[in-house]
Amino acid sequence: MWRSIALAFALAASFTAAALGQSRPPGYGPAEQAFNHGLDLRGRLDIQIDLIAAGYLAAVPTETFTLRVYEGLTRFQRERGLAATGILDPAQRQRLLGEASELYRMWQFKPVANPMRGRPIWMPTGMGLLAKYQPHQIAFQTADEKLAVSYRHLKRDLGATYNELLRGYSAGGVTVNYTAARPNWFVISTTNKDGVDGYLRYHRDGDGITGIAVFWNNDKGVVHGDRIAVLMSASLGSRMGSMPFLDPPAFDAPQVASSAQPAPQPPAPPPSAAAPAPPAAAPPAPRRDLVTAGTGFFVGLDGTVVTNEHVVSACSSIDLQTEDRTRAAASVIARDKTNDLAILRTSATPKRVASLRTGARLGEGVAAFGFPHSDILATSGHFTQGNITATAGLGDDTRFFQVSAPVHHGNSGGPLLDMRGSVVGVVTSKLNALKFASNAGDLPQNINFAVKASLLSAFLESHNVEAGRAAPDAPTRDPADIADLARAISVFIVCRP
Repeated sequence: MWRSIALAFALAASFTAAALGQSRPPGYGPAEQAFNHGLDLRGRLDIQIDLIAAGYLAAVPTETFTLRVYEGLTRFQRERGLAATGILDPAQRQRLLGEASELYRMWQFKPVANPMRGRPIWMPTGMGLLAKYQPHQIAFQTADEKLAVSYRHLKRDLGATYNELLRGYSAGGVTVNYTAARPNWFVISTTNKDGVDGYLRYHRDGDGITGIAVFWNNDKGVVHGDRIAVLMSASLGSRMGSMPFLDPPAFDAPQVASSAQPAPQPPAPPPSAAAPAPPAAAPPAPRRDLVTAGTGFFVGLDGTVVTNEHVVSACSSIDLQTEDRTRAAASVIARDKTNDLAILRTSATPKRVASLRTGARLGEGVAAFGFPHSDILATSGHFTQGNITATAGLGDDTRFFQVSAPVHHGNSGGPLLDMRGSVVGVVTSKLNALKFASNAGDLPQNINFAVKASLLSAFLESHNVEAGRAAPDAPTRDPADIADLARAISVFIVCRP
């Protein structure tokens, strides 16, 4: 299999069949025309991604038709007794998606960011993979060692790392199936003496390199690691700006409810004594779900605010209110939909700003601050306490903490603080207890989630926002003092469509 992958990556510079000097097989022209001009970019990428997952294409997706894509499409058709035209009709397209979906469900790809650099990529979090978080990488491995993947950032030189790896493989008797080296990235595929296949891709990134390593052992169970490697490679290449790609396919996700809330609405006017107007002339009833509210907090003395992306995702205008009831307009300057983070530029002048701390531990005491149910509860904000009950979210998603500090609709985007007053996360969601109960027969309590400060820090850094860092020797504070700090750094956000 790696011989075909080696060939595919050797040709991965988007060369067409004509550019390679190869003769086009009969039917290639109509298939190319249908692919390049009958599909938009998303449609072209979707088909290639499904071909990779189903095992008919061993190359990263490209923007235009290639001989490899044609061969993958016609092979899929021939194996099903169909005319090998290279053009999928709707029924065939659905059939290909069905085959790919079986693998997607096993792999459970989810976007996972590097703890130092952000840049969320496809990560196969299914198959019982156990997650391990380290300052420079996120790694997953099955208990039986049939698959291991990691996403790393190393303070290393790209060229020196490439040469050192090749020397090490040669000395260790590892077979190098294929290599490719470019000025800003390299790829190496290997097979060791025990039959373990490996795939590495690294890109030059700031003062170091960022990359993936995928290893699998088919003797311990077929997981189609070669397909996982190609999809992860394409995802990383896209995040590093060298190729187009899409978000992972989504299947039945766990029941999570957003903690954004409808904003308070003005009371309805009293009934008029005049005769009612005809129904056709009456204005449409206001939709309470259009205007929403949430929470944010200051990370810069220039008024820069952080919140959840879903709080501001559909806003045509954004207003915020600070602790002293000062109101200010805000605009979104950066979004990260994958990790549900957004940066706002405001004209507000904060009295205090957040200090970030990474590496909070299981069991630590934490506090959440926000503006839940501001239509009926106090608009001065609510402060709740709890603990970090898990260092991963639903499905062992290591981007999140699970916390017991109660949060409600409207807490989204608010700070999660430790007992020194440092921000260790951004409150983002809560488990939908009623839906969970209807499915599992049990009513969970206080299962809430926050994006880790490590992801927030990487997101801010990537957009040149310099946030404060917590002092390592900061003293423990009284809860009332933490509440005062939380109120000072937090803002109430109103989003209007």
